Amino acid sequence: MNQRFNEPTHSFIIETKTKGGEHLCYWRIDQSVTGPNEDEALQRVENQVVRHLYSVADRTGLILWVTLSGTVDTVDTIVKNSGYEIS
Repeated sequence: MNQRFNEPTHSFIIETKTKGGEHLCYWRIDQSVTGPNEDEALQRVENQVVRHLYSVADRTGLILWVTLSGTVDTVDTIVKNSGYEIS
């Protein structure tokens, strides 16, 4: 099967905790990372995700961070084998 133009290629698993450190949930962001220099494109996407998380954390008072990132296939495998419950 051919990959669609905008099909996600990279995933981020985010953990969310209360200010007190109580785990609330894991959630996932899937992104399409493309460009002539894939490493540079990936760095830009990672920076955007971190800026977004910082902004959400600042507004909500929650603690958010990337606990896992990689290709969609790699993240799928780790999530399946480790028992992450993605909300």
